[in-house]
Amino acid sequence: MCINLFGELKADLAAATAWARHLWPARVHEVTRVEFEHSPGRRDLRYLGNGTAFDAYFEHSVPGGGEGFIGIEVKYHEDLTGRPGETRDRLQEVARVSGLFARESFPALRAKPLWQIWFDHLLALSMLQAEGQRWRDTGLFVIRHPIINEACHRAVAAYERHLLDHRTFQRLTLEDVVAAMQVTTGASWVEAFRQRYLDGAR
Repeated sequence: MCINLFGELKADLAAATAWARHLWPARVHEVTRVEFEHSPGRRDLRYLGNGTAFDAYFEHSVPGGGEGFIGIEVKYHEDLTGRPGETRDRLQEVARVSGLFARESFPALRAKPLWQIWFDHLLALSMLQAEGQRWRDTGLFVIRHPIINEACHRAVAAYERHLLDHRTFQRLTLEDVVAAMQVTTGASWVEAFRQRYLDGAR
């Protein structure tokens, strides 16, 4: 589903730019790169030192100059009850340096259903910490799920209660993402995607 949704944008960066600027007009000037299952360095301790990756990843220029990135985690029917991944000391270090989490939140964040959201967000934060000169605090982690997925809705709401600052984190519904594509491109694949994944009557 992730590739069905974003594959055309990888092939057409002008379409990717129009879509991203519609959703993040103050953040995105031009999309320059789209990747899938992306990490800047799996197992690299400059980042998280594990296998965490973004389902979709966009690099872009920033209005007024500079570079930014948006890492996206894509959910559809998942309920986020999978077994928690390994919590290395490096993850807690990134969390501590970020200043976004109280230490008393760590036990809840590394347990289900929050751990995967936390790991992906920490990957974005580790990039900002390791490559601060490049990104200059213009990184964003987005989790995206259908509005009807109540398990994801509850988990994201719980995660947000642990955040002391929301500037690097955002929730988008699948409906929001598709609606932005309908506005910015008249391509037939957008309606085909909507029918396949969002038309409950079908």
